[in-house]
Amino acid sequence: MSYKDLLDWIYELQRQVHNPPTYNNDQHPGKMKCIVTNGAQHGLSLVMENLVSKDDICLMESPSYAGAKALLGPLKPKVIPIDTDKHGIIPSELRKVLSRWNPSTIQHPGKDGPKLLYCVPTCGNPTGASITLERKTEIYELAKEYKFLIIEDDPYFYLKSRPYVPSFLSMDTDGLVLRMDTVSKVVSAGIRIGVLTGPAPLIDIFRCNIETSVQQTSGLSQQFLLALLKKWGYEGFYENADKMAAFYESRKYECLEAARNHLKDVAEWDEPAGGMFLWIKLKVKDALPVVEKLIQEKSVFVAPGLHFTLDSKPSPYIRVAFSNTTYEKLNKAFESLAQVIKTYKSENE
Repeated sequence: MSYKDLLDWIYELQRQVHNPPTYNNDQHPGKMKCIVTNGAQHGLSLVMENLVSKDDICLMESPSYAGAKALLGPLKPKVIPIDTDKHGIIPSELRKVLSRWNPSTIQHPGKDGPKLLYCVPTCGNPTGASITLERKTEIYELAKEYKFLIIEDDPYFYLKSRPYVPSFLSMDTDGLVLRMDTVSKVVSAGIRIGVLTGPAPLIDIFRCNIETSVQQTSGLSQQFLLALLKKWGYEGFYENADKMAAFYESRKYECLEAARNHLKDVAEWDEPAGGMFLWIKLKVKDALPVVEKLIQEKSVFVAPGLHFTLDSKPSPYIRVAFSNTTYEKLNKAFESLAQVIKTYKSENE
């Protein structure tokens, strides 16, 4: 169960920020509804485990969040990657993939057409890319045409400074969007509270799943969050989110400066739109042995790109997280990375 006062606060927040066409629309079969979850990952788990069956056709941005990959793996769907660039999903690439189906003949999404499209649209993990409004509009029109759901996993939404880019939820006339939010990035990760928003018939299924498994999100966490939100009010919430966005933006620029100091000759990257991550392409064929040497010899931990790609091919990419470090540590880490890359190339290429 979710506390009614907390849910009421969340409903009003979703109205203020997203104001979807299905909000408070009793005549719409997909009227917007929310539930409180044990973090955004729990919401994503509810969606995937309840909606995806073996051999269902699922579209995923590539590279993609490793936690989503891990969720889908045991469910054994047919996953099709959609290429991205520094502005997120490329609509022309999505359209190219969709061209293999005739939208007029799709009767059972998942079997004779895609069931869903998964993405992290704001300050994505691992790339830091944000999908532009123009691209979102085009992608949503394709979702309507081909009858697939958009899984809008958006934990970093409030880490992008205002004005916010309108969400997929904000344009959801047809009840096709399931959106995950979290307070982990702007309040506290430890209280494990997220929000799952979408069409009422699906949200009711997920609510039943919660009630018959974990029963409810921690009552103590909900009461703590509610007390804090009431003290802040909506403007206080936005102001706190602005502070967090500014904090992470400063960390981003420190990370970029440290990268320029040491990696210009051995790697390349695009500036992330925001968030917590820098996606770096090393000038090697496979970053995994470099990452292994970096950990073993320098005690510097980064994630290899292989964790985020949707095939098993070698990847030249790494993901660097800059949320919980300092400029001095980033400089030292990137200096070590440059040394390891140069040594590896001299020994292997």
